[in-house]
Amino acid sequence: MRCVPLFPRLEGYVDIKNVDDIARDIVSSAISLAGQTSTGIRYRHHSSGRKVMLEEWPKYMEEMYGEPYEVLELPDWIDRARKSGIHPLIATYLEGVMEKEESGLFPYLGESL
Repeated sequence: MRCVPLFPRLEGYVDIKNVDDIARDIVSSAISLAGQTSTGIRYRHHSSGRKVMLEEWPKYMEEMYGEPYEVLELPDWIDRARKSGIHPLIATYLEGVMEKEESGLFPYLGESL
């Protein structure tokens, strides 16, 4: 989509990692666990290691992917995301965020989750 949504009443950080790097991490983890007996479900937070403020998000995406990113009002971003196949539950959640008149915060989760 090469665009990011504008969240006017939210502040905080995004932690976006290149999808190819995440795929390599998953494959590497699967291979390293292949010989082990079952240890149950494992969760892993794939951090980029960069604390990117929401205002810096478009520039960060441009640096990561080498292409310009557009900033869209949230309703326009949701419409475009729906056409691109976003899960309906995520779109509905974001519409709920948009309808609330409250401020919100995206905390930086860090690298060690």
